[in-house]
Amino acid sequence: GSFTLMEWDKDLGGEIVKTIKISSVIKNYKLKSIDLMKLDVEAVELDVLVDFFTTCPEVPIYNVFIEYHGIVIFDEIKTMFSSIYNIFQCAKTSQTQGVVLLVRK
Repeated sequence: GSFTLMEWDKDLGGEIVKTIKISSVIKNYKLKSIDLMKLDVEAVELDVLVDFFTTCPEVPIYNVFIEYHGIVIFDEIKTMFSSIYNIFQCAKTSQTQGVVLLVRK
């Protein structure tokens, strides 16, 4: 419930959460590859993936497990990554939400 396009008419509370980019973790730990990356980032899947592949293109990810939010996101994942990954839709929880697995070719 933290992501919405509607404005709240009153303060419902919440908390500030500090985030860091995956690319920062990879650089800090000097990772050479990633066996499995799981993403559940509430409708910013493409932002995270594009940032990673732009910032750390030399670090291969062998398997990416993504909970996607929006059929447009799923279609764009297929379009952007089908040359690098075999793509499997593992679950479809609704018309616009599901889980996809990318396995490096």
